[in-house]
Amino acid sequence: MAGTRLATRNAATRALLNKTLPAGYWRHPSHLVDLGLLLLNTLLRLALLVPLFGGHVLATLWVARLWQGQLGSAPELAWHGAAIIACYTFAFFLLEDLSRFGLHRAMHRVPLLWRLHRVHHSAEVLSPLTLHRVHPMEMALYYLRGMLVFGAVSGTFVWLFGRQVDGIDILGVDALGFLFNAAGANLRHSPVWVGFGHLERIFVSPAQHQLHHSAAAAHQDRNFGTCLAIWDRLGGTWLPAGRPQTLSFGLKSSESPTAVPAT
Repeated sequence: MAGTRLATRNAATRALLNKTLPAGYWRHPSHLVDLGLLLLNTLLRLALLVPLFGGHVLATLWVARLWQGQLGSAPELAWHGAAIIACYTFAFFLLEDLSRFGLHRAMHRVPLLWRLHRVHHSAEVLSPLTLHRVHPMEMALYYLRGMLVFGAVSGTFVWLFGRQVDGIDILGVDALGFLFNAAGANLRHSPVWVGFGHLERIFVSPAQHQLHHSAAAAHQDRNFGTCLAIWDRLGGTWLPAGRPQTLSFGLKSSESPTAVPAT
């Protein structure tokens, strides 16, 4: 009896996997490009790890000294440590998400930047590896953006609270963004259709990002956001996911991208 239940459960698991990830999904040539760029960009990150860390520290100190030089000493603020950390995390999350939206939109609107970003959009099949399918120059621009955001927020809080913010740099991991991605947003580069319903007016769902990658003309230049949908709504580029759709990914529909049924 137990053996029958186990066999039934295994069969159901295989059926679910086949439905979610069709046969041949991982053997698609597009995944080889994803994997190659993942390895290349990982090596570049390791080579630049120390300079990047130093850049974040220097940017923080530069901003703190800038405020000190322009505005003098910060006013006395007797905030609880937990309140400082909460405000820092929220401010960092907002500026991080807004700057990602701005750079992503520029990647689509500025021809020179699109030449870099089109590498990411050339993926004909979406998988979690597609997140790393990025031109090295685009990766460098996002690192520069991240350093500026980190320096602006951390430097301001160092100026405002001085020694009270010791260790705040640990929160540079973007705690709210990490929680958002852990809740399912990492599925945005996958064939798994996950919409958020009415919550898509606040948060960008994986299905909305899949529409962003769609080759269909109706989906072009839509849903640039990473976590919050408010930036797309303000910019007129917000598009709800709606019901599951069969999408074709790639640069142009005329390039015969592979159609992957939404599940």
